[in-house]
Amino acid sequence: MPNQTDSLSHREAICHQLGLKSIFEAHELVIQGVTHGAQRLLSRGLNAHHLQMLGYTSHAMERLGYGRPTLAELGYREAVRHESPQPSAPQHAHGDDWTELEILLARGLDARQLAAHGYHAQQLKRHGRTAMELVALGYNLAELASVCTAAELRRADFKPRELRSWFGGTELKNAGFTASEMRTSGFSVRELMTLGYNENHIRTAGYSNAELAREGLNKTTRSH
Repeated sequence: MPNQTDSLSHREAICHQLGLKSIFEAHELVIQGVTHGAQRLLSRGLNAHHLQMLGYTSHAMERLGYGRPTLAELGYREAVRHESPQPSAPQHAHGDDWTELEILLARGLDARQLAAHGYHAQQLKRHGRTAMELVALGYNLAELASVCTAAELRRADFKPRELRSWFGGTELKNAGFTASEMRTSGFSVRELMTLGYNENHIRTAGYSNAELAREGLNKTTRSH
């Protein structure tokens, strides 16, 4: 996937060439054009050629409320004639219209507001957002666990106790959680031994002498 920052910068440059202040102004004009017609856009240089360069495909324009006659007036004649009415691959409510998503994110919309526009955690993840960024946007753990790995959620400061409902012990160990973190999250000595944790790490993870002794371990660290 192309670098999203470079893509946005390219679209900003196109806007400046047209005398527009930013992609946000272009988007406002596109929204106004639904009501005011093609001339509102054409008067600012936003014909089909430039609109498609900004990410507004004919399918995207139709989803915004543009009818076929208005699209034809803008210059989408060839695109409208040849585009299949059904997308060739599954898409979410707005397809891969990253221009709109970038605008919504720049405006500070949270997870609930983004969902109202058809954008969910999966699309945000595909757009390159990290688990930490998704957390900041307000996505819950159920949504995050469906699109992020245990390692990604560990970097977002989730603990094994929170992740146990979504990931197995092996996934949590492979994510980099220490024996101590696993102990404080409710994993037993036997479970850590089964998962392959180093015995020395288990001994120093904070278990009691009794807990260690039940599994044939003690507090003494053996040399290897």
